[in-house]
Amino acid sequence: MFSLPDRARSFFQCCDHNILIPITVCLILGTITGRLQPPVPLQAAVISSLSLLVTATLILYFHNKQAALLLCLPLFFLVGHINTVQHIKAPLAAGHIYNLLNQQSQVTLVGTLATMVEQGSEKSRFEIEAHEILIHNEQSTWQHVHGRVRLSMRGKTGDLQPGMTLMILAKVGRITNFNTPGAFDYTGYMAARGVYVSGWIK
Repeated sequence: MFSLPDRARSFFQCCDHNILIPITVCLILGTITGRLQPPVPLQAAVISSLSLLVTATLILYFHNKQAALLLCLPLFFLVGHINTVQHIKAPLAAGHIYNLLNQQSQVTLVGTLATMVEQGSEKSRFEIEAHEILIHNEQSTWQHVHGRVRLSMRGKTGDLQPGMTLMILAKVGRITNFNTPGAFDYTGYMAARGVYVSGWIK
């Protein structure tokens, strides 16, 4: 029967009594790597997960819990990785507003106010669920779209409530990060909330 070295056996005995610690560490590491580029291909990750799961199940069948724990931990790593990749990847649907904006563009948006307005001392922010867009260029026509847009403006917005339909003139584009090493991953943070486009109302 398969057996582990003494040090490994002691380590996994400790993990067996504090199982949440290694599971949490693996989930965190999977989440971190999910934000790196390029991510592990989804198909490869699923195949690896299934292979590990089958192997761990067989080891459990033969009553070696420590070895099963060793093989199960990468599963939690892959869960964290796949979950992060699915949340931050760019939307693929043709009608998503993200795919219509390759650069900052002056547009007219029609959409539904999706959040409460965040009122600051100098500016306000809110999100709308876009329904139609008019891109101001030589061949501008109204297009049906979907997807959330985070908008900012100077001053107060007045009495706006979620659910209201709005027509807004703004300059919008894809959310990007500053090219500063170690800077906050704003793109990933907003993507996890399902927001890939932002803009400024003048």
